[in-house]
Amino acid sequence: MPKSIQESADELDALRSEIAELDSVTEPTEEQSARFAAALDEWDVLKPAHDALVARAEKVAAIRSAALDPANIERTDRGP
Repeated sequence: MPKSIQESADELDALRSEIAELDSVTEPTEEQSARFAAALDEWDVLKPAHDALVARAEKVAAIRSAALDPANIERTDRGP
């Protein structure tokens, strides 16, 4: 099941914090270096997926908004 935008954003925020923390370590251990590299790889996968969720939501919102505008509703003559 796809994640919600909020779940995806929360995951990215946590990953962003972890990357920043690991990047600030002046002499990282092998484990920290490996986790830093893995976190960057995770970011490269999660960020485009999040961006796709946001783009989809924006597109759906635009379609719904357009449907509410009476000028965009086609009227038909049903006759007597």
